[in-house]
Amino acid sequence: MTTRREKLRELISARFNGSQADFAKKIKKSTTQVNQWLTGFRNLSDTTAREIEREVGLERGWFEDFLQKSNHQPQEIDLENNPEYPAIKKVHLTVSAGITGYGVEPCEGDDSILVFKADWYKSRGLRPEKLLAVKVSGASMEPKLYHGDSVVFNTADTDLKDGIVYVFNLDGEVVIKRAVRDGGMWWLDSDNPDKARYPRKACTSELCMPLGRVVHMQSERI
Repeated sequence: MTTRREKLRELISARFNGSQADFAKKIKKSTTQVNQWLTGFRNLSDTTAREIEREVGLERGWFEDFLQKSNHQPQEIDLENNPEYPAIKKVHLTVSAGITGYGVEPCEGDDSILVFKADWYKSRGLRPEKLLAVKVSGASMEPKLYHGDSVVFNTADTDLKDGIVYVFNLDGEVVIKRAVRDGGMWWLDSDNPDKARYPRKACTSELCMPLGRVVHMQSERI
């Protein structure tokens, strides 16, 4: 019995040289959503299967080989309210200089959440409701993090540790930096080796406020 997931994998391999990114671009979906279909985090609904067939130029019903042999009708998983796969929302943060709090504006579209199995959180001692995801802006953390990558940070962990990456409110700007202890002070370090362009900055209490420790990164760069 051939499943829709298997047929999707076959399609991407045969028509897109195995590139999920190229396939996602063709069908106007996010690479994250395509990956979720392939890994089983999200099932292909009837409506989505028809859309893919239309966008790629396949005959209607190409995905339905397995449905002719089974009465099972797959349903999309509710990814935003599923205790087995808690979701992390991607957000835009709004901060102000000298203010400890921050505003959160949820991202929209297919690439608006990250999903992990409940065991992933449990094994790392993380609470899903304390996690947020933001996109990387700029090149200061290359080659570890690139512009457009996403990071998940734990808002419940703001105690600085030497050599660890955090999301900071730095004088009213959201930045992602590595905390470094040197000379009795905390500093914000960039991973980019061009230190003339990305110099180390002092992390003083009135200007530098950690918003959470980075616990996961997502990148489409290989």
